[in-house]
Amino acid sequence: MNIHEYQAKELLKTYQVAVPEGISAFSVDDAVKAAESLKQ
Repeated sequence: MNIHEYQAKELLKTYQVAVPEGISAFSVDDAVKAAESLKQ
């Protein structure tokens, strides 16, 4: 089976498997904002 990471996460969540939350970033600015929004 060949699936994308986001598809695997959705599948695992349906079976109550703990998966880390992620934030998509499409630019450097997005990455900086995502990093700043992470809980410390």
